[in-house]
Amino acid sequence: MTDYNQTNSYRGILSNEGNPVLFAHETLSVPGIDHLKNKINGIGRYPERVLPLAYKEDTVVLREAPDESYLEFLDHVGFERPNLLILKKDKPIPRSIINHNTLNGEYKDHTYAPFYGGEQDRKAAKRLGATFYAPESIVTNSFYDKSSFKDICRSIGLHTAEGQIFEKNSGEKVLEDLLRRYSEKTSEVIVRGTKGASGTSAYFGNKRNFKDLISQIMNDPEERFLVEEKYNIVESPSSIYSIDSNKNLFHLADTKQLLDKKLIHQGNYFPFDKKSAATFQMQMIGEKIGTEMAQSGYIGPFGIDFIITEDCEIIPTECNARMTGAIYPLDIIRRIEKVTNNKVGCAKSKNIVLPGVKSFDQLMELTKLRQLLFNGENNTGMFPFNTGNLNEGRFSAVFVGDSLDEIKSLEKSFNIFSSGYY
Repeated sequence: MTDYNQTNSYRGILSNEGNPVLFAHETLSVPGIDHLKNKINGIGRYPERVLPLAYKEDTVVLREAPDESYLEFLDHVGFERPNLLILKKDKPIPRSIINHNTLNGEYKDHTYAPFYGGEQDRKAAKRLGATFYAPESIVTNSFYDKSSFKDICRSIGLHTAEGQIFEKNSGEKVLEDLLRRYSEKTSEVIVRGTKGASGTSAYFGNKRNFKDLISQIMNDPEERFLVEEKYNIVESPSSIYSIDSNKNLFHLADTKQLLDKKLIHQGNYFPFDKKSAATFQMQMIGEKIGTEMAQSGYIGPFGIDFIITEDCEIIPTECNARMTGAIYPLDIIRRIEKVTNNKVGCAKSKNIVLPGVKSFDQLMELTKLRQLLFNGENNTGMFPFNTGNLNEGRFSAVFVGDSLDEIKSLEKSFNIFSSGYY
């Protein structure tokens, strides 16, 4: 097997299990998926994000075969081409495995690594004979649910945002009272569905739009919401961790999230070259939460989102008890460091729209853009991933370099091709 010797990457920590990995990164198994399907285009092809993380002995389960030219690119830059298991594209991956006519115990020497460790994935791992790398779903849900996570934070002595739970069956009048109560201090309020991912059930309001806000919330598929005071926020960072099956907690990185006005995740900035008092405080809070998760039986990766207020308060707001969008570029960065034997000083990932491009082959035909790509020899360049939706001109990329100035220069050179975020 590949010699990983890494405890600062998701794939490296998986190597502690001693098996090849079967990646079944099905985003459609996440709670609140109705929001995701409606608000994030092409999410069904997101399982392809994991391709650059896998090694030659691993297996990546997909609904559609990836571009052969992308796999050739991975080979060319010193990454490895994993084994592929292609299933039906019209069903979520775990369900396709469970209902498969011939799959039955063939992967007993593998570790099954899901995107979100739900019951369907557990059944799929059992069908394959693989070791399931996730906790019991009741443990996952207790941290993933925003209201439950808030209660856990308070129980271990952590400060949380001021607010209260609202259940739709209690009626519009109760919601209006809560909106008024928690908008008194700053005149604004934030309402978050307890299961929504990537900001897909987040609403903002003030006294001028309460009527519209109430209508939106009551028509939302979610049943439970957190109504909270909206702080004046200067930054929205996150910390990435993983817990192995021996309950060891690993801190992987801290990032600055790139969010749009609706809190939809658009990428991450990895300031590896900078540490601050806020960073250390985040890590202290994260270690406390992670220790509680390990003791509760949680296994696998997770991310903790924070807000930093203008009063310098650092408040944990939610726990993504699953793979997170930041882990993919982070592992690519660690892999680049391993290939080049050089540290990456700074990095930034973002979602990109490239008009007119319909495949990875077409992307590679853009000569000037190709010159910006990571070439496998140094730790500077752009690395494309999440390429499953390139037929619509959409993909993700991580820009790596020695400093923020170098990242900005790369972005500036690339922006002549791109029409922005998606």
